[in-house]
Amino acid sequence: MDSLNTVRQRIETGDREGAKRELGSILRADPQNVAAWAMLAPLLEDSTQQADCYRQILRLDPGNGEAAARLRALADRPPQASPRDQSASSSPSPATRWTTLIGLSKPSPPQEPLTPEDVIRLAGGALPPAERQNCPKCDAVTSRGAAKCPWCGAPLSGQ
Repeated sequence: MDSLNTVRQRIETGDREGAKRELGSILRADPQNVAAWAMLAPLLEDSTQQADCYRQILRLDPGNGEAAARLRALADRPPQASPRDQSASSSPSPATRWTTLIGLSKPSPPQEPLTPEDVIRLAGGALPPAERQNCPKCDAVTSRGAAKCPWCGAPLSGQ
């Protein structure tokens, strides 16, 4: 959890790019880290990438109400064009966006689109219920090892 504390410190000091780099390192090592995905999403300017993060959270933790609510809120917003969208003739696949997002090497083009089951399998499976806890303040589902809630910042007891 020390890495996530480093990310929080970077965010608090305004180092959003450093926080994104640190989160990329965390997610390369542990793509199932729901807290890291939750911290990464609001740091991204591209709403498509934010939505990808929230979808990844929901794949790992289907009962995460906060991610579902944020994904719905993004769906309700009008689409925004990013410089990347304006320069590209077609939108990259979700697999390509996730790989780029966390800084992995450029993937080979997928033969078929990834299904949610494929993503969960590739990520190593969903977070087991025994490793989950709910935040006492906002009721977000977090990893049992988390010291603070990634959504509201409340301290967690590691129940």
